Amino acid sequence: MTKNELLAAIGEIDDRIIEEASPSGAKEVTIPNTLKRRNTMTKFLALAACFCLIVGGLFFAFGDEIFDGKDSGQTPDQSYAVWFNGYLYEPISHHYHEVYPELSDIYEKIVTGYKYNIKEEHIGEYLGVFPALKDVHPEGKAYRFSLYPDYDSIIIVEREGEYSFYVADGGILPEGSPTDSTTTLYYYGQPTSFVFFYPDESYKTITGEELNTIMSLLSGKELTDYKKIEEKVFNEWYAERGDVGVSFDGEELNYDSAEIHAEFTAFMTEGNRLIWMNTDKGFKNLALYYNSKFGYFNFMTKSYELTESEAEMLKEIIES
Repeated sequence: MTKNELLAAIGEIDDRIIEEASPSGAKEVTIPNTLKRRNTMTKFLALAACFCLIVGGLFFAFGDEIFDGKDSGQTPDQSYAVWFNGYLYEPISHHYHEVYPELSDIYEKIVTGYKYNIKEEHIGEYLGVFPALKDVHPEGKAYRFSLYPDYDSIIIVEREGEYSFYVADGGILPEGSPTDSTTTLYYYGQPTSFVFFYPDESYKTITGEELNTIMSLLSGKELTDYKKIEEKVFNEWYAERGDVGVSFDGEELNYDSAEIHAEFTAFMTEGNRLIWMNTDKGFKNLALYYNSKFGYFNFMTKSYELTESEAEMLKEIIES
């Protein structure tokens, strides 16, 4: 199974977003209207279901809010995202009413969706010129949202006297970004909490000293070729069960049957844990996946290996 197949199996990523997204020239990206953000537990359960389909562990399923025109009063042809100040922004949708509780006093529901009553008191620091969106919107002026003055995750854009919210959600790094784990983890800001989800639907929130320990364990890693991880899993499978229905040709895993495929996947994903990370720049629920059985983690579609001692320390924190 190839990396693209793994990502497709999760069902929350469109290759066009990655291929078209480019911060150079503030190129706009059309966000498909066919995908929806799931709520917290629903998303976790869906990912858990993927465990029986995905070989080699779970890659980071992009956390982007997939914009639906009906959610924000915008029409589908206004469903565009654009690079600005290093992040990919898109028009706000109703999901963010939960992420930013203060919005409850600013919006009202109308027939076509929601109307935001942005006032002068909401306009914060000027950030720069916000790029035009094809033929839909001219360029505008971007400001911080005064109720969240330190957040990069939500901004206000003014165009021709009209104000609207734009949000950046974790998931897409600019083309050419460094791939080491330190840069990748901190791209969206200093982590303020980790939430670990478990197969029994329970969870554990980690802050403080344990969070610092986790970040020290996950930082400083160079990008790992995912095929090395697949080979590691295959070798352990072979050591335990011999040549039973699975082969690895150095490029991808192959299976004799769907039953063997499911069995191998269960073997591989037994130690998977979904982790959500919140940061001080306002980015919430950035998804990581850690596999305690084979000692690696995935973030932003990138894979990193831990040493045995590091994996043991992280496992102890997660399972204590």
